[in-house]
Amino acid sequence: MRFALSFLTVLPVGKRGPGPSRWALFWFAPVGVAIGLVLAGVGFLGARLWGPLAGAALVLLAEFLLTGGLHLDALADVADGLYSRRPPAQALEAMRDPRIGALGAASLAVFLLLRLSFFYLLISGGRWLALALPACVGRAGMVVALALSKPPEGPSLARQLQEVAAPPVAAAASLAALAMGGVLAGGRGVLSSGAGLLASVLTARGLERRWGWLSGDCVGTSGALAELVGLACLASGALARGV
Repeated sequence: MRFALSFLTVLPVGKRGPGPSRWALFWFAPVGVAIGLVLAGVGFLGARLWGPLAGAALVLLAEFLLTGGLHLDALADVADGLYSRRPPAQALEAMRDPRIGALGAASLAVFLLLRLSFFYLLISGGRWLALALPACVGRAGMVVALALSKPPEGPSLARQLQEVAAPPVAAAASLAALAMGGVLAGGRGVLSSGAGLLASVLTARGLERRWGWLSGDCVGTSGALAELVGLACLASGALARGV
């Protein structure tokens, strides 16, 4: 669990060690729930003090502070690589460039605006526990993407994670996300978790087909889109009830 906490948050829990164990990745989903519960509490307090829009914005801020904005740069980098429409080797160079291109920045802005809107819908509907689910789905989606993908060439943290992301671990993380969906948001939560996990699989497959393997940025993007799709499904339930 320490590895999951140190990788997914900025909490001072000590060094990660030489590498993750096989079942260290299972803890990604429970740690995601813990992160989500913190965000739900922030959203609740923010909405009570300043209204639902401010509550939604504070949820985003709290996530930045708690996770260090994990994988937001990955999303922008992958967008730069995809939009470059260059051969894989040249697209990889675009992804590795520390500068974010215009299309990468635009993709990141749209991603954040969508999350803000969906958080606003959930908060407006008083669905506080549902706010905790997307973070769990996104982290479980990363484990699934790691288990189903070909590792990149050369030593890297992504390769270490993929080497221990066996199918049983991915299945356990997926079941944990589905179970937490039921606990936090009932039947719609289960459907949202399933949709998010499917989005992670499809994203990972598509990116792997584009480049031949899955880098750490691609894994992060798979998790980010899994979280966004799960959040969208939850928010659609709030909208259907007239929020």
